[in-house]
Amino acid sequence: MIKVQKPGVKEQVTVDGEILRHMVESVAHHSKGVQEYDLDGLVEEIADTDERGTRLHPGRPQRGIFCPVFNDDATIHIPKIYRNYTTSRVITLKHIHGINILDIPALDKAKFDLQELAK
Repeated sequence: MIKVQKPGVKEQVTVDGEILRHMVESVAHHSKGVQEYDLDGLVEEIADTDERGTRLHPGRPQRGIFCPVFNDDATIHIPKIYRNYTTSRVITLKHIHGINILDIPALDKAKFDLQELAK
């Protein structure tokens, strides 16, 4: 499986963050009662989350955390990353056959215990 970052996505996220900051500034300046909310903090959190979401990296930190935890669990599979074919804009992963944890109808059909999965 190959994941490719769309051209210009980082720049668009930066522009979107600036637009959001400008909107919050305008609302705070023209609306009473908004000061009790940390809108600046909220915007920064959204912008930071969006920026982190644009980073295509080979997942080394996540793999270091998740692989040892789920190493003995035969129901969880973490795809191998082909580092020779991975760059800052492209990640190449081994395809895993299975059911996505978010595909509830397919999990129901396969008779998975959703309560157990939620744990």
